[in-house]
Amino acid sequence: MVYLEPTTLGWRPLVKSWLHEFPKVVGEESIEYLGALFEWLVDPCLDFIRKSCKEYVQGSAANQTKSLMFLIDMLMHEGIHAEDAAENKHLKSWLVAAVLFAIPWSIGGCIDVDSRAKFDTFFRDLVAGKIETSPIPKEIGKVENMMPTDHPVYDFYYEQKAKGQWNHWNVLLRGTEPKTTKIREMLVPTMDTARYTFIMDLCIHHNR
Repeated sequence: MVYLEPTTLGWRPLVKSWLHEFPKVVGEESIEYLGALFEWLVDPCLDFIRKSCKEYVQGSAANQTKSLMFLIDMLMHEGIHAEDAAENKHLKSWLVAAVLFAIPWSIGGCIDVDSRAKFDTFFRDLVAGKIETSPIPKEIGKVENMMPTDHPVYDFYYEQKAKGQWNHWNVLLRGTEPKTTKIREMLVPTMDTARYTFIMDLCIHHNR
């Protein structure tokens, strides 16, 4: 038996094992595409976070990649386990959107506000193929369903309905009002409460 340090093992064996167990309902082509997305996006994002951003808590590459996988699993769970999943022609598009949403909130989830602005620019350039050292692989091609450009990537969530669409977090605030009129007890809904509640509820629901 051979023991290896996590830093020596890296994140790729974890992803390979995860992809092997990924629900086959999405199709082998989509699973291979998912693996190609990881190969293309993970290392450049990890490197950028380490070199150009300030992290509140620095995690290992393996742990951050596991967080990415967990988040994708949670985001895709309902669609993959739906009764009509096998006939859902939009599953691959939803899967790509899940990756694009999950990377900022896993690999880029522990950086400060100023670093988020840097990562937003870098991540958009990376996905658009503007980073010379990490060009878009041939097996990926142009990524069609990137977040809108009018706000940072952290300001959107993906709604898995029909073709799917990106919505600003403020959409979730419509119709919400403070539950009390007492100033000291009042919690005013904001974009931050919307996005952190969304992610927290997702993790609680899936025991993460």
